[in-house]
Formats: sequence, structure tokens, C-alpha cells
Amino acid sequence: MRKRIFTLLLALVAIASGAWAQETYNLWVGSVQVTSANASNVLGDGKVSYNSETSTLTFNNATITQSVVGNTLKDYHKVLIQSNGIDLNITGNVTIEGGDCSIYVLNGNLKLDGNITLEHYLLVDNGNLTIDSGVLKVNKSDTNTYNTNVYIECNGNISIGENVGKVETTGYIFSKGTITINSALTITEPVGAEIIDIDKYGYKDCICYKNTTTTAFGVVIEKVAKYNLWVGDTQVTDANKDDVLGDGKVT
Repeated sequence: MRKRIFTLLLALVAIASGAWAQETYNLWVGSVQVTSANASNVLGDGKVSYNSETSTLTFNNATITQSVVGNTLKDYHKVLIQSNGIDLNITGNVTIEGGDCSIYVLNGNLKLDGNITLEHYLLVDNGNLTIDSGVLKVNKSDTNTYNTNVYIECNGNISIGENVGKVETTGYIFSKGTITINSALTITEPVGAEIIDIDKYGYKDCICYKNTTTTAFGVVIEKVAKYNLWVGDTQVTDANKDDVLGDGKVT
């Protein structure tokens, strides 16, 4: 009898030790908070993993549709991926649908490497955003006003690197710091759109319509062939050669 009781106590101690040893991270994927126990297979479907040593969240052709429940970091929105106090790296292929906010990173930097499609906005609050490689799409079909929640916003700096294939949003891109686009890439839509320091409403660099401080909708940044030819201040590229100035008057 004593031996059975002793064995039971040892089992309870082992269970308790395991629970105490589990580390919980300020990172949610859908409605699941990431822990050391589930990090290798966050959603239980083999499509999402997290490496705490490199702060890398890896997606393997995943689709995220369920938003965070309960006490969210941004509790007036339905957020699908969110973190706090982590310099988060997101890599792989993922589609994030539904909710109000696709990715929300608070008090940390965000680096993207992969093919990432978002239905709603991406927000980095108190950190920098680096789009390092792959394709980023922030798309929603009914984008006619600022209230459609389709945009890329960063309260720090935005950097778009040489190995990026395309950045595309049916909304707009703006920051409270600087926006830097590698010279290998070009803003192809809207025609003539450019980075402008608007210096208002707390924002600095935004991608605006040509010769304005009006934030541009439907921004596309991609690699295109460039010609050593300018019309006014517009460089001719493969993307704009059929309508160089966007007014139907120059080809």
C-alpha cells in the first residue's frame, strides 16, 4: 500500500514539475497561445511551429481563420496573429483570413520572409517592420474607404529588401518613421506614386499619389526592368512603358 502511495506521489510530482517547467510566450496564433509545450506543433496540424531561441514563427502552407479569444493585446479588434515584447520573425507560406487585424506586433520588431497573404491590416506598434524576402499581399476586394482595415502600418521604420518579389495592398502603406525600398524594386502602382514625408497626424513617410501628400490606395512594389530614360521625374520601366505618366499621353 505504501509503495503504491509513494508511486502515486512521484507521478504527481512529475506532472507538477512538467507544468512548472512549461514556458508561456506572449504570442498567439489564432486562438492558441504559444508555449514551450506546443511550440513544435502549435495548432496540432503540423503546419505551424515556433523557435523561441530565434523568435521565428514558421508556417507550412497554413491558413489561419480563428481570431484570438479572451484577453487580447488589442482587445477592440479580432486579431489573428499577435505578439508582445518579441522581435518576431515570420517565415514560410501562410494565408490569414477573417477577423479585423491579421498581424499585430506590440513592443517588438517584425521581419517577414515568405509568401504571406493577409485579408486585413498589418500593424507594428512600437517597433520596425522588415520585409526581407518573398511576397506580401494585404488584399480585400471592397477597399474604397479608410475604414476597410486593409493597410500596412508601422510606428517605426519600414524596410523592403532586395529579395522581395512583391508587396501588394489594396489599401495604403504608412509609417511614423522612414520607408526604405531597395533600389532593385519600384513602386509600380499607382503610377507615379512615391514616398513622401507628410509630417502630419504623427506620421512621417507614406506612399502617396504623385506630387501630393494624399496616401495612395492600391500600392504595388515589385521588381521590374528599368530603362535609363525619364519623362519629367518619372523613370520609364516595363510596368509603366504603356502609360508612362498615368494620363494616357505618353508611351
